[in-house]
Amino acid sequence: MWIVQIALRRPYTFIVAALLILLSTPYVLRKMPTDIFPTINIPVVAMLWEYKGLTAKELADRLTGSVERSMSLIDGIEHSESLSFAGSAVVKVFFHPDTDIRTAIAQVMSSSNSVYRSLPASTAPPQVIQYSAADLPLVQLGISSSTVPETEVNDFTNNIVRNSLQSMPGVAVTFPYGSKGRQVTVEINPAALTARGLTPADLVDAMAVQNLILPTGTIKIGSTEYDVTLNGAIASIARIGDIPVRTVNGVTTFIRDVAIVRDGASPQTTIARQNGERGILNSIFKRGRVSTLDIVDFVKQVIPTMLAQMPEGINMRLMFD
Repeated sequence: MWIVQIALRRPYTFIVAALLILLSTPYVLRKMPTDIFPTINIPVVAMLWEYKGLTAKELADRLTGSVERSMSLIDGIEHSESLSFAGSAVVKVFFHPDTDIRTAIAQVMSSSNSVYRSLPASTAPPQVIQYSAADLPLVQLGISSSTVPETEVNDFTNNIVRNSLQSMPGVAVTFPYGSKGRQVTVEINPAALTARGLTPADLVDAMAVQNLILPTGTIKIGSTEYDVTLNGAIASIARIGDIPVRTVNGVTTFIRDVAIVRDGASPQTTIARQNGERGILNSIFKRGRVSTLDIVDFVKQVIPTMLAQMPEGINMRLMFD
C-alpha cells in the first residue's frame, strides 16, 4: 500500500517515470539479446584424456578406471560417465543442480592431478571443460583450397581462423577436423646406419645437442652495443642434414649420410570433403550467456577479414548455420 500512497501524494513524479519507461522501450528492445537455444543449467564437467598407442580396453583398464575411482572425494557428484576410444577417453562428471560449477571444476582438476602416480608413464594432463546439454555446434565453417597445400591450409586455420573467431567473447572453436598437420621427418637408412656403427639414439642426441637456443647477450664496442647471436639453432629444415653425428679417423658422418630429411605431414586420422574437395571443418560453439544469433552474425562478418589475411585460392564458406 505504501507505493499507492506515494503515487497519490506525487502523481507527477509517477507520470514522468511512466513516460520515461515508455520512451526507453524501443532502445531496450533493440539492445535486448535474442536467442534460439535455451540455456540448460546442468553442471557437467568433462575431461579429455589422450594416450596414443593404447587400445580402448587398455585405456579403460589402465587410465579411465583409475580416474573415475579418484573422484570419490569430490562433493556434489550425481553420477559420472566415461567413454574410451583407441588413444583417447572422455570422462563426464554430472553434479547436482545446486553445485557451484567453478568449485566443481577446481575439484575435478585437483583430483586428476592426484591420480598421476597410478597412470601409465608420460600421460599428458587432461583438458577440463564445462559441458552442457545445450552445447551444440552453431556454425560449421568449411575451409578448402585446390592450389594451396593442405598443410599450409591447416596452418592458416590454426593461426588466423581460430584467433579471429575466439576474439569474440563466448565463442569456442573445436580442433580442425580433416586437417593435415605439418611434420618434419628424419627417415633413417638402417643399412647406412649399421655400416657406420651408429644407432638411432645417436642421431637423436646429435640433433638435441646441436639445435639449441642459447642466451648470448650483447657486446659493446666503443659507443655502440651489438646483439650477439650463435649458430646453435637450425635456421632451415635443409640444414638438419648438415648436423654432424660422429667423427672417426678424421671422417665426419652427417645426418644426410644415414637419413633423409623430409618436410611432410603427420599421419592423417580424419578426412573432410567439401563438394568432393579435401578441406577442413571447424565447428563453432558458444560459451556462457551469449546470443546464438550474435555469434552466427559475427562469424559471417569476420569471414572476409580472415580471407584477406590468407593467400589467394583458399575458399571459406558456412557448411551449416
